Amino acid sequence: MKLENMTPDTLHDIHESMRIKADFQGAEILDTKPVPNPFDPYFIVLAINHKGEYVTWLWANGSFHWGHYFGSNVFAALSDLIEREQ
Repeated sequence: MKLENMTPDTLHDIHESMRIKADFQGAEILDTKPVPNPFDPYFIVLAINHKGEYVTWLWANGSFHWGHYFGSNVFAALSDLIEREQ
């Protein structure tokens, strides 16, 4: 389902799934950004993990993929969140 066709409840459920998965991995989600995709909703996620490292992930198919890790450099992580498409 395309992002623009989703109800607020569906989007809430997706974000809740992200939060639960992040909690399980010892991370806290700080921000998300939708990524255009013709089939499923993908998101770029900015989080901080249990080691205090900033990370961006692609959220797709109910899981996090392709992590980019930035140590304590929050500015590099924010830049990646803004610029990243996948």
